[in-house]
Amino acid sequence: GAAVLNVCGNGGVIPLLSKEASIDIDDFGFIFEKIDNESIQAVINQALQLTDQEIKERSIKCYEMISKKHSQINYANELRKCLTGILRTN
Repeated sequence: GAAVLNVCGNGGVIPLLSKEASIDIDDFGFIFEKIDNESIQAVINQALQLTDQEIKERSIKCYEMISKKHSQINYANELRKCLTGILRTN
């Protein structure tokens, strides 16, 4: 789920995910409600209707969100907060 989004998002790939992925994709990706052929095909058809400009904008938004929320620096800061909280309770 999130690991794949990080890898793909760093390349600006627009995500097509099921809601079970439980990942916030803001307004740059697509979510299909059910994991069945009809739902997946509907989302693919939506994505295929995007203009070149819309694809570019969504790709940039995806890259920016992944770079901001899932950077190594952000990970280190969140890990530090978590460990500090654990150590304070002991």
